Amino acid sequence: MEFIKPTGVDFMGSLITPIIAHDAKGYVPLVVIAFPGDGVHGTGAPGCFRSREKAYRCVIEYGETEVPRHFLFTPES
Repeated sequence: MEFIKPTGVDFMGSLITPIIAHDAKGYVPLVVIAFPGDGVHGTGAPGCFRSREKAYRCVIEYGETEVPRHFLFTPES
């Protein structure tokens, strides 16, 4: 199994870092999101894709939906 770490994306002050695992079945995306002042959260995006580009797009879009949700449900300190 090979792991690919493409360039991260800054979104609403958070860093979305995709990690894509590649094996014989295809490309499986995972995402690590670093929120400002709140640590790091990791999660997997569902699915297995035939191309690295589709896996990357999926995981970035997934991260972009998680960031606002995090801010909505995380109380300010």
